[in-house]
Amino acid sequence: MIYEIRKFGRISFSALAFCFFTAFGCADKSSYSSQAKQLTTAEIAKMQNADEAIIVDVRTNEEVVEGKIPGALHIDINGADFERRILALDKGKTIVLYCRSGGRAGQAKSFLEENGFQDVHNYGGYERWVKDNE
Repeated sequence: MIYEIRKFGRISFSALAFCFFTAFGCADKSSYSSQAKQLTTAEIAKMQNADEAIIVDVRTNEEVVEGKIPGALHIDINGADFERRILALDKGKTIVLYCRSGGRAGQAKSFLEENGFQDVHNYGGYERWVKDNE
């Protein structure tokens, strides 16, 4: 009797897991805002030269010493004044964020969008810029 209950429990769990992954695992993610087209290095440089975008480096001071995108504004995401400085940016401009690998830039992007910024992009990491400009 106990064996039959355990066997049934495994079957039920397997069926439930299959249904869940079928329903949600194959969903069309193209409509999600986080899946927006990633800007190229050339597009960012063109926007920056035309004064259409603000490039923001959200890395720490120690990381920025290694180099940064020319003309980028540095606002350390871990800094005490991060929120004040990032929210002071022009909401009418395109904001392009980057960090080392894209994680912190993604956090900053979400924060800006939650605070009414409409045109915000996560460029990813500084290493991408270096590689694309070799």
